Amino acid sequence: MPDSRDRKARKRDLTPEQREKRQARRREKRHASPEVRFILDNNTRVPVDLRPYSLNWDAARIGDPSYYVIGLAKGGSTLMHELVRALCEAAGRTYIDVPAALFDQGVEPARAVLDPDWLRSRDGSVFGGFRWLHPWMDNLALHERRKIVMVRDPRDILTSLYFSHAYSHVVPETGRLADTFDEQRTQARAQSIDDYVAGPVSLRVFRNYCHLLALTRMPDFRSYRYEDVIFEKRQWIRDLAADLDIKCPEDRLDAIADAHDRQPEAEDASNHVRQVAPGDHVRKLKPETIDLLNRRFAPVLAEFGYGTAS
Repeated sequence: MPDSRDRKARKRDLTPEQREKRQARRREKRHASPEVRFILDNNTRVPVDLRPYSLNWDAARIGDPSYYVIGLAKGGSTLMHELVRALCEAAGRTYIDVPAALFDQGVEPARAVLDPDWLRSRDGSVFGGFRWLHPWMDNLALHERRKIVMVRDPRDILTSLYFSHAYSHVVPETGRLADTFDEQRTQARAQSIDDYVAGPVSLRVFRNYCHLLALTRMPDFRSYRYEDVIFEKRQWIRDLAADLDIKCPEDRLDAIADAHDRQPEAEDASNHVRQVAPGDHVRKLKPETIDLLNRRFAPVLAEFGYGTAS
């Protein structure tokens, strides 16, 4: 049986054409595999079958462009991901929600490393579900991918996070993430909304925006503001379809937009869609809290055109 030195010698003797064919076979094998491994910070390996978290798995083709759709937590992210998923379903495009797979496994995304070669092998896919920009995402060669992002006034995000953590967010059934959500709920309910938004959670949101600001400097980047699209879903669905190079009949686009046009008549803290009107932080927070957030998020507010009146 040949030893490793023999294998290395054979590898060195390959012609460029043979190396390319070998690499292509490996890419095709990874492309066909629905299972991906998450490596946790304690070196635990968690295999996950992504088919239940995808649409049109076999439609993606190596060489086609990939897309990453990122909507910040409590920034209308669920709405955007639902719209993009519906567009992919209508057009027969591959859609994969990696964060949903992590959530159902009870795995904290910040603790997981995803094989970047596997993701890069899924050319032609639309990757959605992202709400937080984690360090492992630096391995995804995002500068080479098309990126679609929606932002929201960070002060409104923090206001919404308080009600989500305290009352409405679904808790995973198992895993360390379930414990994290339980702790967040206990902590949020023990504080006033002003103390909560001024605390550690605001620093986490600020770090998320800092990662996002880095994306804005990359090519193939498209951003939307929640405030500009929340009441204009029919136009927004057309813009998203164009961003994803999806061709879809006009009446189908209108049907998708209308099916996701949820506007509660009255605010309900226990509902995931508690309320949708922009500027909620002005109605919920004290002026001194807003002043603090204005200072803390000054670069973000300026970058995305949000005012600082309290």
